[in-house]
Amino acid sequence: MSGRSLGIVAAGLLALSLTRSLWAGSPEVRSILPTGAQRGTTVTFTLSGERLSGAQALLVYQGSGDTAEGITVSRVANTDERTVVADCVIAPDCRLGEHPLRLRTASGISDLGTIWVGALPVVAEVEPNGELSSAQRVPFGSTVSGVITREDADWFAFEAKAGDRLSAEIEGMRLGRGNFDPAIAILDARRFELAECDDSPLLRQDAVASAIAPRDGTYYVSVRDAAYGGSDASHYRLHIGSFPRPRMLWPPAIAPGSTGEVRFIGEAKELAPMSVVAAASGRRQGIFATDAGGVAPSPNDLLLSTLPLAPEPADPAAVPSAPIAFQGVIAEPGATNRHRVRCKAGEVLHVALYARRLRSPLDAVLEVAREDGSIVGTLDDVVGADPEIQGPVDKDGIYELRVRDHRHRGGEAFVYRLEIAPPMPSLRVSLERVDNRRPQFLQAIAVPRGGRMAAMLRTERTSIAGEIAFDWPLLPAGLSVRSLPQAADLPNAPLLFTAAADAPLDGGLVDVIATGGASDAPVRGGFAQTMPLVIGPPNETVYYETTVERLAVAVTEAPPFRVTLVPPASPLLRIGAKNLAVRVERDAGFTGDVTLHMLWNPPGVTSANAITVPGNQSEALYPINAGGDAPVRTWPVALLAHSPVQGGDVWISSDLVDLAVAEPFEQGAIQLAATERGKPASLLCTLQSVRPFEGKATLTLMGLPAHASSTPREITSADREVVFDITTKDETPLGQHRGLFCELSLPVGGEIVTHRLAFDGVLRVDAPPAIAAAPPAAAPPPPPTAEPAPAPPRPLSRLEQLRKDAAERGR
Repeated sequence: MSGRSLGIVAAGLLALSLTRSLWAGSPEVRSILPTGAQRGTTVTFTLSGERLSGAQALLVYQGSGDTAEGITVSRVANTDERTVVADCVIAPDCRLGEHPLRLRTASGISDLGTIWVGALPVVAEVEPNGELSSAQRVPFGSTVSGVITREDADWFAFEAKAGDRLSAEIEGMRLGRGNFDPAIAILDARRFELAECDDSPLLRQDAVASAIAPRDGTYYVSVRDAAYGGSDASHYRLHIGSFPRPRMLWPPAIAPGSTGEVRFIGEAKELAPMSVVAAASGRRQGIFATDAGGVAPSPNDLLLSTLPLAPEPADPAAVPSAPIAFQGVIAEPGATNRHRVRCKAGEVLHVALYARRLRSPLDAVLEVAREDGSIVGTLDDVVGADPEIQGPVDKDGIYELRVRDHRHRGGEAFVYRLEIAPPMPSLRVSLERVDNRRPQFLQAIAVPRGGRMAAMLRTERTSIAGEIAFDWPLLPAGLSVRSLPQAADLPNAPLLFTAAADAPLDGGLVDVIATGGASDAPVRGGFAQTMPLVIGPPNETVYYETTVERLAVAVTEAPPFRVTLVPPASPLLRIGAKNLAVRVERDAGFTGDVTLHMLWNPPGVTSANAITVPGNQSEALYPINAGGDAPVRTWPVALLAHSPVQGGDVWISSDLVDLAVAEPFEQGAIQLAATERGKPASLLCTLQSVRPFEGKATLTLMGLPAHASSTPREITSADREVVFDITTKDETPLGQHRGLFCELSLPVGGEIVTHRLAFDGVLRVDAPPAIAAAPPAAAPPPPPTAEPAPAPPRPLSRLEQLRKDAAERGR
């Protein structure tokens, strides 16, 4: 199957010059250089890392809305086991900005990395350039590719004419190479600072600066880390030129499929409005400002919305009803904009303000008030820095929505859009994140020939009830997927990929289509995986992330081990435990340990975090438990398995097998028991049948203190009471020992099933009474008057005596 048929523009398969070892570990790409290129050129990218032998293809995400040719990979080859070179042809109309990619080798798929495409020719930074006096001269209209090492500063000089727009934009944090927070400044020949920037609402941690050249001459741009840090990983791409660099658009939204005109805000030099053809679908669209000075390196976001727009200025006599949208600008510091909307009691509305999500500098606060002035609520920082809420309206009436900046700032770029409408059904699919500290861990699917790989699909749904079904329009040859519907009450569902033994070593970026909702009005959604690329202190903060819209899947060489999860022959009982039988098969000569993990724990089920099967063993038992609230249902479960190969873990999975969760057989209660230390005790447990069982079960008393023991008892489904004989010793601790319970064990289907019952039992162990001294001898009493002897009482049965003792202790 060709890469193009999978939505990849990746030609050129393997051209190896090295002999590979029999087994290879998963590839790890640590560096991609250069970090970017100019469109309309051919560039060789070098990928460095570990276990990169057997390079097959570069998988380049082109973006779901791309119509341009983008990036074509013409050759992929190893120079050694740690280095891969890829020749890429970048189309003249390739989309500007970020292009995520992955390396596919015969043994796996790498983590996601990125390259960036710009419009300007690329110039390499050359040291020494750490002072203005030693600034590196570059063309006005170029992109500098450089690195900021610790406490470094880079200076660049260029020539400009009076009246020229001087624009500088840097890609630093956005390159995803490390926690590099760049700061830039534009200076004239007299060292006068014309513009400077650290963070920006438009580019977040990256910087952008613009100015107008006051005279002909030499101008400078400086680059440094904002905190004077830096490292060998602090790469950057600095665009210097006369390109436009607006900060915002007006209007902030347009209807999908329509044609409209947008005006650019925050531009150093007047920029003519641009005619825009809106995409037919989607929620937002990037608009690249363009004029005779060039094209902006990154876009401004335009929201796509079908909501009607409230007229401005508002007519006090005609208050609109939802659904409706308002848009405005907090033009002056301290200003508050007010919008009125008529709502009906009981209607469910979604209220969302878009400001920071459109890269506006507005840190919006939204206050909702009734017509009488009473405040319903104040919203701030719900989705990032933007307010948002959804819920039912409590009363009919007119509501006023007041918008202001959190810090009482204002200006022409403080643009926002406010939408009030019933919640729209939406659906989005991604892979379940396995490790928050390693967000890219197992976020691609590598399936070994003749083997399997399981994963969890997660959906984010809005206003959609019922099951979610998944469809896979196109998969690599020899690869199949078992994708189970996601239950209405669950956020995720397991899926299992299986590769035929003769499947070609192929792969690609595949679509996933999710369908939910009513059969006569289905809602469909696609794959959207957000990948954090830069994480740092404090508290594992995500400083930069990107989103891809297809799932990377590949068939790989078979690893030297396989794992089988034996289908359980009996259910897991509520408040019970079970061991899942596992078999590990290894190729001759491979003796590595294999570590096992549950793919997922169904609701109410817990399991061991991991177990390891040593290299000299081929069987293991994986313990799982069920709580009392575990749904009685049959669940598909699987095990993930990994083992170190060539210094890197290779991951595979077992097949999906059915695990049934069932009700326990018995409930019970333990009566208080008491004894003296060193003496026996009898403990009564009453039973109540939940469901019948055949044969005999074993009931064991658990939780006894040290140096106390009892013998398990056999019971049948008809028994309602059982007595445990407890033995204590002189070392048994004194006091009340709480937390006693019973465990029932029963053979079912050739396996032993267990569950617990009769919780919170108590055994009291008292000290024996002290031995008193013998009293002095006394005179014998007079002989009693002879009377008839009373009849002896009927002796109590053992159970009657236990009940009597328990009643007396209760008094």
